Amino acid sequence: MRRFLFFRSAAAFLLMALVSPALRADDFLPNVEPGKIVVRTIPGYPAIEAEIEGSVEKDWERGFRQGARYVASIENELRWPIVVTYPDWLNQPPQPKTRMLVHLILNTQKDFAFPKEKGLAMTDQPTVSVACYSLRGAYTLENFKKGFTEIQNYLKQNNLTQNGPPRVLYYSNPAWMPPFWLLQEVQVPIINSSTTESSSSAPAAN
Repeated sequence: MRRFLFFRSAAAFLLMALVSPALRADDFLPNVEPGKIVVRTIPGYPAIEAEIEGSVEKDWERGFRQGARYVASIENELRWPIVVTYPDWLNQPPQPKTRMLVHLILNTQKDFAFPKEKGLAMTDQPTVSVACYSLRGAYTLENFKKGFTEIQNYLKQNNLTQNGPPRVLYYSNPAWMPPFWLLQEVQVPIINSSTTESSSSAPAAN
């Protein structure tokens, strides 16, 4: 009887996964060591978006905390990186104070009520091909610019075209992890005819 219940539960779980596949952390995690560039496809995701304007080093945390309150209220898990996009980059590169969109990724197997808190919105981000550069170090504008410069050089060398504003994915919790060990990944959307992953060596990250 127990064996029957086990198999029935396993079958139900598998069916649910096929009908409504969830995002996996592995879909986002960098698959190369810091200091290299990789081209890959990032899956689309639903997110809570907070629009913030201010210091890159400080104000994105305000956007994260604002969205995190909503995520906690709907009993959702924070299992994926925090995505920060610089929507004005193509017109005006980020300065010490700049406009950012902070995304907290939601579990795709749940339905969510529209957030009522001021400054929050629910968005549906598309699947996108990106050139990525991961590095360890503090979450600063300087480190972001370093990764973005490496990607720009890579795009020129490989005749790839940027297709949207750059963004950075934060994988570590700065509340308990030392700054020199924080993991982040700079991403630039590209026009890419192939979904095959490729990598290229770049100067080692500090």
